[in-house]
Amino acid sequence: MRILLIKPRWFHNGDGYKFVDLTRVAPLNLGIIAALSEGHEVKIIDEDMESIAYSSEWDIAGITVATFTSKKAYEISNNFRSLGVKTVLGGIHPSLMPDECLQHADAVVIGEAENVWTEVLDDISHGSLKKIYHGGYIRDLDKIPFPRRDLFPKQYFSGPLQITRGCVNACRYCYLQSVPWKEWRKRENLDRVCEEIRQIENKNIFIIDDNLFVDLDYAKRVCESIAPLKRNFGIQAPTTIAKDDELLEKLKCWLL
Repeated sequence: MRILLIKPRWFHNGDGYKFVDLTRVAPLNLGIIAALSEGHEVKIIDEDMESIAYSSEWDIAGITVATFTSKKAYEISNNFRSLGVKTVLGGIHPSLMPDECLQHADAVVIGEAENVWTEVLDDISHGSLKKIYHGGYIRDLDKIPFPRRDLFPKQYFSGPLQITRGCVNACRYCYLQSVPWKEWRKRENLDRVCEEIRQIENKNIFIIDDNLFVDLDYAKRVCESIAPLKRNFGIQAPTTIAKDDELLEKLKCWLL
């Protein structure tokens, strides 16, 4: 099958922001889904980097949806459906609002799609696509394949990397309280993390984790493991890391 994976536009020309190019990061989730689509022809479109050429040549359009991109995602999905292309929506918004999303798509994935993506593809190939797939969450992050970085555009400022998922905090403003993948999990095999970093062409790497610093001893081991790779690492972090001088010292090596 021919599979088109899409990240709807996040940024808009003329919005006045001068830091946009620094904040654009390749859609790591779509790269992983592409890696799980072995045996199929796959293309990834980041709408911030290129326009969508609507065509009936695709068998499936998979669209990752955040709440702030939902209207654009619905427009994209409706356009493909009008051409007879099956559409599947996944991500934060479909996990929270599946019924709304189903008004604009053939199927939605609730939870982490890695658990069910091959089932989705098999159902489409047999003409038995279900409306809802429950992916739950992956407990063993070491089983997740490396993303198809060869499918990403080359002009990003930084390359994305994920080492942990979820968070133990209960911040009222955070979406994690309401989605299936809230539980904090870590990649145990740090040698494999380093192997993935070596495959990233960018000198700058942005770690997209919600909170790498849940386990401070683990975070220190991460620092020690990736320091010899000589990259600039960026990450979001809780202010509480300032209480650990040893961790702060290890984090200094993240910048060349």
